[in-house]
Amino acid sequence: MVDLSAIPGYTLIFAILVLSFFWLFIYRDSAKSKEQKRTLTKYPSVAVIIPTIHEGKFLGNCIQSALNLKYPKTKYKIYVALNRSSTEETVKTAAKFARKAKIINCPMNGKAKVMNYVLNNFAKEDLFLVLDADTLLESKMVMRLVPLFENKEVGAAVPSVQVLNAKTVASKLQKYEYILSVISRKSLSDMVALMIAHGAGTMFRTGLVKRLGGFDEKNNPTEDLEMGLRILTSGYRIETDPKALSYTMVPETFGKLFEQRKRWSSGFFFNIIKYRKRIFERSNSRLGLFVVPLLLFSTMLGIVSLILLLNAVLNPVGNFFLQQYLLIKNTSLDFAFSSLFAGLAYSINGGTIFTSLTTVIAVFTLYYALKYSEIKFDKVKDAIGIVGYIFFYIFFLSFVWLYTAIAFLVYRQGFSWKSTI
Repeated sequence: MVDLSAIPGYTLIFAILVLSFFWLFIYRDSAKSKEQKRTLTKYPSVAVIIPTIHEGKFLGNCIQSALNLKYPKTKYKIYVALNRSSTEETVKTAAKFARKAKIINCPMNGKAKVMNYVLNNFAKEDLFLVLDADTLLESKMVMRLVPLFENKEVGAAVPSVQVLNAKTVASKLQKYEYILSVISRKSLSDMVALMIAHGAGTMFRTGLVKRLGGFDEKNNPTEDLEMGLRILTSGYRIETDPKALSYTMVPETFGKLFEQRKRWSSGFFFNIIKYRKRIFERSNSRLGLFVVPLLLFSTMLGIVSLILLLNAVLNPVGNFFLQQYLLIKNTSLDFAFSSLFAGLAYSINGGTIFTSLTTVIAVFTLYYALKYSEIKFDKVKDAIGIVGYIFFYIFFLSFVWLYTAIAFLVYRQGFSWKSTI
């Protein structure tokens, strides 16, 4: 006789397994794709725009990293955009570089507004790069991103971002999240569906962004995602070079991390709803009919996983659902390792087969991510960190998504841009 109580659990595992295999094949194809060797015959001019408000002394390190770029000095210029409310320390730090960078006192506040102010009144270069003041650039990053624009369909290019301050538990867990994002972003780029244009060194076509009206100034919680969606739905694509590196400061406590991620999550909902009509147009069929629904489905599975976990912890009768750990968002790695732990509670049955298969998928996913990012990996220390990432961090992110979804439905608004470091 069939145990009907087991149907929801096995249905969930089956859905996760299918999704895991899908992302694994996408990752494999991206990792196997041959990297094109590009040599520049001409060097387009590049503007490095650094919007800042209260980054203080760290701003100096940021500007210095831009000055150290291995790109013809006559072909790029640095613009430091001070918000109207920039702190005294930030203003003084910027002033020290007045001879090497253009310091602009913007008559307004807001990241999108100050970037538009610089674009409309100062930056005339062919390309421009947005650099958050808590970020450092690897010296060859610009040289790696510029060749991508030889393809006229490319509207923006993003580097691979790594964690600069992996010292606390919260920041160390983010280190593995950023490593794993390298292969997922490359995969989405290959699918012409990479939506994010983050502030940690994304490069844009200046003329295109101006034609599109600049960055959204209407209290958009994630102006980078909004611009990414606008570029994609306007017939352009966002590319990435995994070997182009930038290094960013991440929140060092879970409280600050929560504040950052609820803004990112609300921005996702906000902008998907904003662009819902354009996303589902025939010209954007790959994005609207495939990628966005898949990302929403993955997010939903993460939330369901969290609810089931809470049920298992709070209700002894729900202990069955301890077996239902799963992947969060768009990587099979998360579910696979956690399901290995859950598999200890199984006898030799269908559940054991599922967890074994997803564990194999996880190993290959991790392999491709590390291989593609070319990041040094400590077999012991980093293995322990990844286990911590999987058994705790993904549920933290699921809680953020659940909280944000409820808050967004109630208040119908996002969370404003502010520092979380």
